[in-house]
Amino acid sequence: MTYGHLDVVARGRRLFDELVVAVGRNPGKESLFGGEERVTIARGLIEDLCRREPAGAPVRVEAYAGLTVDYAISIGATVLLRGIRNLSDLQYEIQQAVTNREVAGA
Repeated sequence: MTYGHLDVVARGRRLFDELVVAVGRNPGKESLFGGEERVTIARGLIEDLCRREPAGAPVRVEAYAGLTVDYAISIGATVLLRGIRNLSDLQYEIQQAVTNREVAGA
């Protein structure tokens, strides 16, 4: 996780009743840490964030495999909160949003 991820979590806690940080497995990427290690690291960082900033929605960290949109549907999520750093991120996220809506049938 980066400071950018933690910033998105901190802001999201002020916007929503609950936040799920979903740690996905991408078989096309080789990670330094395995899935459970990444979840453990994320939980520790988010617990520290929540101690420093106690006001806000509860956050849980979960691992998943497969399509993000399928996971979101399975947990009843209505919003995907993503960070955008620049114009190319925005363009990518717009394409992802359109695809996710089509896959979800929305």
